[in-house]
Amino acid sequence: MKSTISLVEFLLVLKKNWYVLLVGGAAFAAAAFLASTYLMTPQYSASINLLVSQGVSNPQALELGEIETNLRMIQTYRDVIQDPIVLDDAAENLGNEFTAEELKEKIEVTIEENSQVFSLTAFADQPDKAELIANEIAASFQENITEVISIENVAILSPAKSSPSSIYPNVPFHTILGGLIGMIIGTLYALIMTLADQKIRTETMVPQLLNWNVIGVISSMETVGDTSYTTKNQINKKLQAKKTIETYLNRN
Repeated sequence: MKSTISLVEFLLVLKKNWYVLLVGGAAFAAAAFLASTYLMTPQYSASINLLVSQGVSNPQALELGEIETNLRMIQTYRDVIQDPIVLDDAAENLGNEFTAEELKEKIEVTIEENSQVFSLTAFADQPDKAELIANEIAASFQENITEVISIENVAILSPAKSSPSSIYPNVPFHTILGGLIGMIIGTLYALIMTLADQKIRTETMVPQLLNWNVIGVISSMETVGDTSYTTKNQINKKLQAKKTIETYLNRN
């Protein structure tokens, strides 16, 4: 079996087996589209923005250091949101439909660089459910944060609003990706079949496959007309001539 293939041979293989690539790409693209549309559970998101500011006793400190202090505390606020002190209360307000660990898997806290505002994003299989989870966790954080850290104010800038379109699965992306995977598999199949092919079709393949030197080539011979008909016609003529001779001898 051949172990290597040149670029020209590779392009020739693609040209010869273009239909394999086309069928493979179309089949995998259709499968990815159907799976994304009917088998995968869609996911929706809803985001809410929060602003936390710490209280200070010195007005001079308010002017010089409050913003910098709040920026350093943003990471702490994210950890508090994901703590059971917040999530247990939110789970209870949601009717214990989810546990605290499940809620932790359904949220994501995003921190903007050099900003005191951070966002809480919730994910669910229904848009209104994602919106409800985000609002409940934000309200629980606003209520319970004072038990952990001494702060002045927790502001919810705007209630969470979910998008009517799902963020997952991305049907167009999955369809295109499936088509590309199908074409790659089709290419690999064509290459494997070509490399595994041991048939000798041209004299240039003899040295490559057998390490033999070509010392001569037998030209192809073309037949004219129907050879079987010609052979039968010749036999019939011989039989007829034989009968004629036998008849002549019997008469004499």
